[in-house]
Amino acid sequence: MRIAFLSEGATEAAFAPGASDEESWPRAGALVILVGRILDVRGRIEPWVPASGLGAGSGAILHRGRALLRAGARAGAKGAVMLVDADTKGNQRLATLRGDREAVLAEKPLLAIPTAIGVAVEKFESWLLGDEICLCRVLKLPNPPEPMGDPEDLKGKRGAADDAKAKLNEYLSKDRFGPRPFLEQVRAIATQMDLDLVARRCRSFQQFRDEVRGQLGSLFSA
Repeated sequence: MRIAFLSEGATEAAFAPGASDEESWPRAGALVILVGRILDVRGRIEPWVPASGLGAGSGAILHRGRALLRAGARAGAKGAVMLVDADTKGNQRLATLRGDREAVLAEKPLLAIPTAIGVAVEKFESWLLGDEICLCRVLKLPNPPEPMGDPEDLKGKRGAADDAKAKLNEYLSKDRFGPRPFLEQVRAIATQMDLDLVARRCRSFQQFRDEVRGQLGSLFSA
């Protein structure tokens, strides 16, 4: 089933600056993998993304959300997933995305599709840090001597040691399997991490999981 994925790109969308074509869509990125696991429909999702919405950052989604949703419906998507990072503006961004979903229903009801909305606190990478044991297993690293603090509290400036992206990259750089493509690493983490554990440690992931089940679950129940 075709599902539209509107996200910031990079880690979650299987796209990174300079990525080769084979590392870009339609290969399933971490977000597609997580949605498939949440719904227990792995292999049944055909991801769709507009060219203008791939790796364009949150601005494209927050400022053109309703247009992107309509484009997905016209492209045959039966549902959609919208995900952005909180970046200290979580509630404001959540309200914006919900407003876009409601506006499409009011303005173009024939193009309104079930849409799961999520805002990752503070970043999508925080979710990938939620199961450290899995993270170490995937990278063939020894388990940490003590648990990491709350992954959603990693709110440092981008690139700082306490930034979620920087923390994840620190782990990935130690990968004992040798040099592996970044996207291969994050896909492996998304495939193996304990979703219940991550939901307990990351409230924004728990909310996103509930949203995906509530909005998209019925599409695959028939």
